[in-house]
Amino acid sequence: MQDKDPLGYIDKDKMKSAIFDCGVYVLKYMKIITPSLLEKNNFTIPAWNEEELQQFREECGQHILLDIDNWYRQEILDIAHPNTR
Repeated sequence: MQDKDPLGYIDKDKMKSAIFDCGVYVLKYMKIITPSLLEKNNFTIPAWNEEELQQFREECGQHILLDIDNWYRQEILDIAHPNTR
């Protein structure tokens, strides 16, 4: 299996990561883009490094897993702290 496509445009290792990171980038943009920023029409795309993205993934995961509306929240808490009930 080649690392790149026949035309040399797509790095498959980066593409694998990009498939899963798409949602992370969408959430990051939703967090920083405001209507007033878009009205100015001079928005530049930030360059987040891997460490910043990983930290954001962890923050999102915590919020999703521990959200009061998560049906599995108590099960997750029981697994994390089995003897606290």
